[in-house]
Amino acid sequence: MRVVYFLLCLTLMSIPFANVHAIEIPGFTNSLSITISPTYPRPFEEILITPESSGIDLSRFEVTILVDGEEVYKGEGPKSRYALLKEAGKPTTIVVRAENASGEKYEESLTIIPASIALLVESGVPAYPFYPGANLIPSESMVRIIALPEFKNQNGSLINPNTLIYTWKEGERLLAAHSGRGKQAITIEGPVRYRSSTISVIASTPDEKVVARGVVRLVPGEPLVNIYESDPLLGVLFNRALEREVNIEDDERTFRAIPFNMGGNAQVAWSVNREQGAQSKDITVRPDGRGRAVLEAFVEEEGTILQRASTALTVLFELPQSGIFNL
Repeated sequence: MRVVYFLLCLTLMSIPFANVHAIEIPGFTNSLSITISPTYPRPFEEILITPESSGIDLSRFEVTILVDGEEVYKGEGPKSRYALLKEAGKPTTIVVRAENASGEKYEESLTIIPASIALLVESGVPAYPFYPGANLIPSESMVRIIALPEFKNQNGSLINPNTLIYTWKEGERLLAAHSGRGKQAITIEGPVRYRSSTISVIASTPDEKVVARGVVRLVPGEPLVNIYESDPLLGVLFNRALEREVNIEDDERTFRAIPFNMGGNAQVAWSVNREQGAQSKDITVRPDGRGRAVLEAFVEEEGTILQRASTALTVLFELPQSGIFNL
């Protein structure tokens, strides 16, 4: 046994190291890879190109980076370089080469076709005139999210969004039932109050040559109720929400309570000087002499415990005097 062992050692040591070459074993990748950041770049976006390898020591190689045939880096070891992408649908080709003094050569290429995708969130509640911005989503309400992709062919024509494959996720959880070809929109239940959720979608062509990702963060809005004057001729005066106090010189005045960031089943209740009043969105005040009253509007969404809001308005009134005897 000792003789056999000795002969085996001599045989292994007799291999001439000068004749060793790089060998690619089927099923095992030891060549280059190209990493870009961001992973899903948009048109005209600057990307960071980084050559990497898990099988070879690139610090011992001369590395070259070419972008559409133009050399942007050549030197010892891997270095990251920036490149600017073209418009949507126009490809950018990245080539990375590595070569050492022993003649080992590796090459990897990557073609990027930029695209973009926007996510539109529909809260399902009405948006009133003069309200600044879009309505926030109510707590625990159904939310519709629509993907608006901009995918183009090389000739500049838009790719039909119904032909794309959409993969939806809530956080890291795959929404398999909502994913698939042409599934451009989803309807899901939004998060509860004081919490948030992240919805993302990856859209791609069937051959996966063009890919884009969109992300939106859902945050329930704080329940809110405003009081507006309701004019018999002009309707609700949405241009000004009433705050603190208001003077009344008419025989009567009607006010309306409008809830914001709440679902469609919000119920309104009023109180006048802390006594129960109307159980509707409108309340009519008819002054009788001089005085003041405190109106409070309470709004609560049926079937929930976190969708409540209230506000108060002080009404000052004094009927105008008529005639010399105040008659």
